[in-house]
Amino acid sequence: KVKKMIEKKLKKAKQIREQEMFRSGNRREYARNNSVVLSLKAELDAGLDLWSKQVLSVQSVSIMKAEEIVRKEMEEKKEKLAEEMKRRAERFKVLRIENQEKDLNKIYGHKDRIKEKKKKLDKLVSERKGTIEKARSMAETSAQLRDFIRGQL
Repeated sequence: KVKKMIEKKLKKAKQIREQEMFRSGNRREYARNNSVVLSLKAELDAGLDLWSKQVLSVQSVSIMKAEEIVRKEMEEKKEKLAEEMKRRAERFKVLRIENQEKDLNKIYGHKDRIKEKKKKLDKLVSERKGTIEKARSMAETSAQLRDFIRGQL
């Protein structure tokens, strides 16, 4: 907006200078008009320089703000990623502990079943030994009775 206004004034100054030169063939008039035009040009150049500096300043501030926003966003993403990784690690730890507990429960269950089977087997072996002992004892008693009966006959 400022640039357009300055360009307009510069164009107008050129037109005035040309018109004055055309109207007066007089060199003095040309020199006077030329100095007016030159001072107007210097004023416009100063305005244009000021406007350029203002634009650069605004751009610089905008760039710094944008960089700050990007830096903050990256920091937030980094923090979110760190939180997500921590949450996943905790979840993995919990799942690993649960799996270890399940495995231990299976192992203890197998051990208990093995102990029960061993007890049952020991009981059966013991009963079998008892039965065999009884059978031997009965066989021995039978043999003694036979011998006794033979001895009496």
